Amino acid sequence: MISQYPHYLYTDQIPAASTQDANGNWTSQAPAAILLSRCREETEPRAREIQASDGKFYTYSSVVQLPKGTAPVAEGTEIYVKDSPEATRERIRGKVLKFNSSQLHCRIWV
Repeated sequence: MISQYPHYLYTDQIPAASTQDANGNWTSQAPAAILLSRCREETEPRAREIQASDGKFYTYSSVVQLPKGTAPVAEGTEIYVKDSPEATRERIRGKVLKFNSSQLHCRIWV
């Protein structure tokens, strides 16, 4: 069966500042993966440009299709897409160049 959104869109939650343990050693926490939405990542085979909200043009390499009503993802947010929650390989990783919510779905350009 074909799935409209076969992939998984993630971002990393940056932990709070380093803390000291009982011995006075500084410790830091690893970033935690946050699932943003199911998605469909489509690689752009040719170099294309998109105009972002700052008016500048950026070259993108992928478009990520998301279900209608997905919460907006801020431009500049580091995201990555995986085939499944258990997958170790990332399909793509990059910064959000533009987020668009339209009548039928949402899109992110990376």
